[in-house]
Amino acid sequence: MKRLLTPIGLFGLFYLVSGTLLNIRMFVVEASPTVIFFVIMFIGLFFIGLSFVRWNFKMKFLVQIIVGLLPLAFIFWPRTSSYKDKPTTATISAETELQNGDIIFQTSRSSQSKAIQLATKSK
Repeated sequence: MKRLLTPIGLFGLFYLVSGTLLNIRMFVVEASPTVIFFVIMFIGLFFIGLSFVRWNFKMKFLVQIIVGLLPLAFIFWPRTSSYKDKPTTATISAETELQNGDIIFQTSRSSQSKAIQLATKSK
């Protein structure tokens, strides 16, 4: 029990309890299954297992805290898209008359967009 009270053991308990509570809530509200809750539980079990390993080096508590915070940092790390620019809105000129069945392509700076522009001879 003493080893479970190390920083990595406490993080393990936190992740295990959080993942379990999220799974229970998911089943209670009949939501669709989410794998991330099981992953959180697995991380908790892994950290609890790590808490029983002997950490015989300097700054072991700091290293355990950093390792324990890594999953949280990964979850809350800002997601960025592969495109640098925000999508632009296209305008259709007044002369263009749209009809049923017309296909409108959105342009971007991707290679797929360039290929479609070349294949359809459009701007």
